[in-house]
Amino acid sequence: MLPEGVTKVYLRSDTAGYQHDLLRYCEKGDNMRFGRIEFAIGVDVTKEFKKAVAEVEESEWKPLYKEIKGRRGRPE
Repeated sequence: MLPEGVTKVYLRSDTAGYQHDLLRYCEKGDNMRFGRIEFAIGVDVTKEFKKAVAEVEESEWKPLYKEIKGRRGRPE
């Protein structure tokens, strides 16, 4: 129930929002009013998660840049 002037929305949630259906919905951009919904969702740091992160080669880690009005900003 957002006002008509709102054209972009973002979703930020704790681990309760870590639901595959929700993430797919936001990513696909099927929302008729807002399109793709950018999101930041927490995830439980389990042993399996830590193991998967540790298996990523150091050279594969890249800075995360934020794009604002078509321009790439500083790494987050």
